[in-house]
Amino acid sequence: MASVHATCSNAATLDTSASHFAAVSRIATDDAAYGASDVEVAGDFSVHYDTYFKVVNTYGGTPKTYVLRLCGGAEPTAFSNGTALPTDATHFTIPVTGVGLAASVPVTFMEMLGLRDKIKLVNPEFMHSPCVQHLEESEQIDTQTSTYGSTDWADRASAHPEVEVVFTDSSGTGKSNSAKDVVFDASSDPGALARAEWIKFMSLFFNLEEQANLYFSREQAAFAGISTATAAVAAATTSKTCAWVQYSWTGNYEISYSKYKQELCVGAGLVPWTDTADLALGTNTTYKKVFTTAAAFHAVLVTIDVVIDESYHYSPAVIATKAVVLAKLGIADPTATTASLKTTALFLRTDGHVSDTVTNLTSAVDNALDWYESAVARPALVLADLAHKVWPAAIAAPADGCAQYFRDVLIGEMPTVNSNEMCDTWSAAENEQKCLNNPVLVTDAYLAANKSPGAKLAVTAASFIAAAFLLA
Repeated sequence: MASVHATCSNAATLDTSASHFAAVSRIATDDAAYGASDVEVAGDFSVHYDTYFKVVNTYGGTPKTYVLRLCGGAEPTAFSNGTALPTDATHFTIPVTGVGLAASVPVTFMEMLGLRDKIKLVNPEFMHSPCVQHLEESEQIDTQTSTYGSTDWADRASAHPEVEVVFTDSSGTGKSNSAKDVVFDASSDPGALARAEWIKFMSLFFNLEEQANLYFSREQAAFAGISTATAAVAAATTSKTCAWVQYSWTGNYEISYSKYKQELCVGAGLVPWTDTADLALGTNTTYKKVFTTAAAFHAVLVTIDVVIDESYHYSPAVIATKAVVLAKLGIADPTATTASLKTTALFLRTDGHVSDTVTNLTSAVDNALDWYESAVARPALVLADLAHKVWPAAIAAPADGCAQYFRDVLIGEMPTVNSNEMCDTWSAAENEQKCLNNPVLVTDAYLAANKSPGAKLAVTAASFIAAAFLLA
C-alpha cells in the first residue's frame, strides 16, 4: 500500500468519526445540484465519500484506486462500515499542495480551478500557457526536461520535496515511476464535453468539487449556446462537410473522425466526413480512414468544404508555411489547380497558438501547441473559434487574450507565438470573464461561501449570455 503524505498546516488532530464532506462539496452529475456519497462519472472514474476520506477508482487503461484522506487524519485501512480498503491503493493527504507536470493536458484544468500556484515542477518543452511560461522562466517553478530514453524527469519528480502528485495518463506520459503518479486520462475520453468533465477528477485532490461542478455546467451551457447559434446560421445555406486530416508517421494519409471531432464539426454547423463501414464495426471501430496513396486521399479531400490539418511539423511557427503544409499532404497550390481541394475550401490547422522556444534552461525547445493543452479542458472555446472560422460574418472570434486554436492556411496565416510576456494579457482576459468560460474565481457569486438569494439564477443566465455574445 503506497502512500504520499503532505505536511498539514493545521496540526490539530482531525475528528475522523465525523462526516466532513457536505453535499455541496461533492461531485455532481446529471444536472444534480449537489453530489451523492457515491458518484460515477461517465464510466471513467468513481468516488466514494466516507467520513474523512474519499476512495477514487479509475477504469481506463490499468484500473487504479486512490484513497484521499483529509489533512490531520490517520491513514485509513477500512471503510467506515468495516470493509477493508484495497491493499494496492495509493494513499494521499488532501488538499494536495504540490504537483509535477511533464505533460501539458492537466495544465489548463489546474488553471481553471485557480491552482497554478500548486504547480511546483514542469517540463517546459510541452507547456504553452503564457503564465506557466512566466513562472518557469522567472524560476518560480522548478524545471526538468527529459531527453529521449533518459530517466531525468522521473528521477527529479519522484524525489522533489514539494511534489506530492505527478499527473500522468494511462500511457505513462510524464510518469515519475513512484507512488506520486496519478492517472489523469482526459485526452483519452472520446467526447468533447466528456474530456472537459475530467476537471471533476482533478478537483478531488484539492477539495474543489464545487468549483469543478460550476465550471463544467458553464462549459455545457456555452457549448450548447454556440451549437444553437451555428445551427441557425447553417440552416440558411447549403450544408458544408468537414474532415480532420493528417500525413502520419507511417507514411500514409489519414482522415480522423473521433467522437469529439465529430461533435466539434456538428457543433460548428458542419457535417463530419466518416467511413460508414468502419463505424458499423461497433467496438472494433478505428475512427479513422487510412489512405495508402495520395490519389485515393485526394479523391475524398476534393469533396470537403472545411479541412482541418493535424500533420506534425517541427517548429511550426517557422516551418509550417502554406507551401510546406500543402506539400506534406501532396496538395498542389489551389491557386494553380483544384485537383486536390475544392476551390471554395477552408483549410485550417490546429497550431493557431503556440509557445515560444525560450526556457530558463540552456536548450531551446520546439513550439508547444495550445491544441494539446487548453483545447481539452475548453471545448466550448474550441467550438467558438472553429465556428468563427467557418461563419466569420455571423460568429465573432474569441477575444484577444483568449485561446484561439485554428489558423487559415490558404490566406497565409501563420501560428501566433505566445511568450511569457503575454501572461498579463491572458490573465486580464480571464479575470474580466472575456473567454466564454473562465476560471472559477474565489469571489464567484455561485459558490456556497458567497451565495446570496437569487445568485444561482443570475450566474446560470450569465452562462447563456456568454454564449450569445458570439453572435456578431
